[in-house]
Amino acid sequence: MFLSLERSPVFLWLIAAICALVAAPATAQFVEVSGQVGLSSLQKKSWGNPIWGDINNDGFLDLIVPTHGLALSHGPFVYLNLGGTIFSDDLTKSNIRQAPSLDTRDWHGFSFGDYDGDGFLDLYIAEGAKGSQDGAVKQDLLFRGNGDGSFTNKSVPAGIEVSNHRGRCSIWFDFNNDGRLDMFVKNYADANVLYANNGDGTFTQMPDAGGLADAAGGTEVVLVDNASTDDSTAAATRARPWVRVVASPANVGFARGANTGAATAGGDVLVFLNPDAVVEPGALARLCDALAADPRAGIAGGGLRDEDGAWQPAAARFGVLAHLLGGSSRDRAEE
Repeated sequence: MFLSLERSPVFLWLIAAICALVAAPATAQFVEVSGQVGLSSLQKKSWGNPIWGDINNDGFLDLIVPTHGLALSHGPFVYLNLGGTIFSDDLTKSNIRQAPSLDTRDWHGFSFGDYDGDGFLDLYIAEGAKGSQDGAVKQDLLFRGNGDGSFTNKSVPAGIEVSNHRGRCSIWFDFNNDGRLDMFVKNYADANVLYANNGDGTFTQMPDAGGLADAAGGTEVVLVDNASTDDSTAAATRARPWVRVVASPANVGFARGANTGAATAGGDVLVFLNPDAVVEPGALARLCDALAADPRAGIAGGGLRDEDGAWQPAAARFGVLAHLLGGSSRDRAEE
């Protein structure tokens, strides 16, 4: 079995633009008015879509433009709509800022929703763990809307988990039909998270994210069945219906089976994985990062340990006979 991972663009340079609908032919229905209405032309890194919502309850839609990590962008654009004719960037007043702890500043997907039912829009920011100074541990950001364009950080009292998950996007929806907005967080190359709204300002993390822990977005899983005679393939598809099975009429071995699966896979990064392997959280993301960091690299391999945690030889330097005979790859893998 192996995984095929599609890379998503990490950085998009953009200038937020607002287009006004005008009476014009079908080929020219919009006119750019970004400068006229006060939007900044400053280029910043971006992740995710801008989000619209009335954050100060004046009847006009306001705009937040995510700008990825804080290290370079210093925070998103927070535009208050002043009567439908011009916008004012009020990031400071909004209080959307770095948390005092457990904030890697690797901000990604933003989403609006009124989780406490007070009529004011609240804000969730999915945060990555890359680049953290405290062991890549982070806590996503939950800001409670005050109804006047400002927010208060409620991540800790709400029960948002502390983890090394690399958050990418977030979405509010009522998954259990109790009338309260719940939160789903899509993580990169790691288990997704689903929070059930308890109705008292706190959330409970649902086991297996309500069945969505492994839901793929830009990732496909191909299972090559080398003429198995047990129920393992059926069990895999029952547990993960989105797995694509490629059946072989005979047991052709791991190498030929891997080639068979690779011929059907999409994406530009292939991960070959034995059926008895367990992937540690974040391992695949680190391997993809290693490939992206060095354009000369065509293959990357992770370390291998047995069920007791003991190191297992899995790779060796080419051309060093003693190293090959010794069969140990530990020093190289931990460099």
